Amino acid sequence: WTFNDSGGKPEIYKIDPKEGAIIQTVVLEGARNRDWEDMCQDETHIYVGDFGNNQGNRNDLRVFKIAKSSITEETLVTVPAETIFFSYADQLNFTTRDRRHDHDCESIVSHGDRLLIFSKNWGNGKSRMYSLPKEPGIHSISPVFEFDARGLVTGASLCEKNDQLVMVGYTNRIPFVYIFPDFDGTGLDTSAALRINFSQMPQVQTEGICFLEENKLAISAEQTMRHEPALYLLDIGEMLTKPVKGK
Repeated sequence: WTFNDSGGKPEIYKIDPKEGAIIQTVVLEGARNRDWEDMCQDETHIYVGDFGNNQGNRNDLRVFKIAKSSITEETLVTVPAETIFFSYADQLNFTTRDRRHDHDCESIVSHGDRLLIFSKNWGNGKSRMYSLPKEPGIHSISPVFEFDARGLVTGASLCEKNDQLVMVGYTNRIPFVYIFPDFDGTGLDTSAALRINFSQMPQVQTEGICFLEENKLAISAEQTMRHEPALYLLDIGEMLTKPVKGK
């Protein structure tokens, strides 16, 4: 499942994994795609994060919540969407600061009864973790953890089978992936983290990541002036047992 970036239609798309073709379109009724950045799921719902904030001035950050039971088998289906509004309790400055601030966000995962989001800090290259209720309404959230990502975090995914959290992003347009084992939802064990740098992929704008199965990841990259949109597959099984250059 995927979607378009800012300005796209308020739709998510089911993709044929072999051909890359769109095989189902789900329209979120009453929603708007101001700057969709990531999505996640639990057993009953899908959550779409409309929280991209390059300018640092948004006051309408939100997550759309749709019930899986409302998605029928038709190739085009419209479903109702609930809205979870939120603001950062630690953001006091809402002036326009194009990519010169630390309150952007492009990553979300589901953990128990909470949604966890990770900031994309344009200023200091760190990332803060926030905890957001899954209930629609208006919420003010405070950071619960921060780590030095040494770059821009653009996507995250959680494998509930082995509590493995992964993040994707880039530093100076060089993509990277972080692997955090034994994630418990309260913070990140940075001492056990593995960072993989993909120096052979310069200028590839990696934006999304998800588990296909244990240790097997899909990484999406959006279209740029230099590259077509693409999907990359990564098996991290051997990387977890052998030293990795560029850690």
